[in-house]
Amino acid sequence: MMEKFKNIKVNLIVIVILVLIAGLMEVVVYSHFHELRESPIVLSNFLRIYPIYNKNGSWIHGRLGIGYIRWLLIFENVIILLMLFFLYRFMKAYGRFFHMSILWLHLIDFAYAATIYRIVTHARGTFTLDYLDFGKYIFDFPDLYLYTLILGVQIWLIPALIKYYSYRNAKVKGLSFIKKQIWDFKISGMFFKAAVIPESRWEAEFKLWR
Repeated sequence: MMEKFKNIKVNLIVIVILVLIAGLMEVVVYSHFHELRESPIVLSNFLRIYPIYNKNGSWIHGRLGIGYIRWLLIFENVIILLMLFFLYRFMKAYGRFFHMSILWLHLIDFAYAATIYRIVTHARGTFTLDYLDFGKYIFDFPDLYLYTLILGVQIWLIPALIKYYSYRNAKVKGLSFIKKQIWDFKISGMFFKAAVIPESRWEAEFKLWR
């Protein structure tokens, strides 16, 4: 139990630090807004610091032509938080079953920080200040946090799938193709179930598959 709360404490610390970094970057850029608009800081051939307000609230709102709707943006980010919580629980259960490092779970911290930062921004009723100009696209630090999660999960999938298929091949040896698919479906369901039930019940679920 103490180990569980220790891990949660570390997650919270990481999230707070990431939120503070994003906030600090925005304050610095905002305080030099006009100077950076006139003379952007060129960091490389493909990146410069050039601030611009995203008056749509999000990339999706811009693409769909929805525009800045404060309550909808907050609602969307609350839904994203719930989805992230599910992903966190799924990866944690999967990692415990296959004995993977809990450090992978810090990937979710990046997305938590980005989403919380967005909620605070929209709750204040202010536009998002983007400033990392990659040419065709322009981001801010919270956007980079989200891309960190996307890239990180793809990297996580490599050892996750290696462990899965190594375990699977030993368990389904001799079974027909149909029975192998059923086995895959059932064990996947077990992990989805673990994501929504109390952690204290995980071992009982795991024992059925060990």
